[in-house]
Amino acid sequence: IELPDTGDSLALTTTASGYTADNLNVDNGITTHTINLTEMANGVTLTGAISALGTQDFTAHPPTVLITYSDGSSDTVPVTVSTVSQANFTHSVDINLKSMTSMEVKQEDSLNINVAMSNVQQNQSYNILLERHVAVVSVGSGSGGGSLPWYSLLLLPLLMRFKRVRK
Repeated sequence: IELPDTGDSLALTTTASGYTADNLNVDNGITTHTINLTEMANGVTLTGAISALGTQDFTAHPPTVLITYSDGSSDTVPVTVSTVSQANFTHSVDINLKSMTSMEVKQEDSLNINVAMSNVQQNQSYNILLERHVAVVSVGSGSGGGSLPWYSLLLLPLLMRFKRVRK
């Protein structure tokens, strides 16, 4: 791999099916690096489909997936964006070497999702639906009470009953 000389160091992750991932820091000026991949003894494969439930644009702001382990380390999982509202990922972990604690899915225009992973012992498939951030809409108006929220209708039968009891 030939990388441009930007003057910065880069963080790379090398993955291969059936092997543990290897993280590598590529420092400016060093042209040779050694990557050691270890065959997984007890590999678990995590696959996921990520869908937007709103107007999020995954091509402009792709989702990220982060797996956290019990030793405090974490892996950033590569995510492939297929459309503006669809993405997917595949990641393998050797559970003999690392114990997963959580998976966090983030996207700039979506609410974050955290999934507990401590009980994962076999291949898992996830269907993740990302909701858009809660929209706050304020409409300027003159004085007055405005309209009641929809859930206030649930109080109406209770008020009617209370009124009958007081007569």
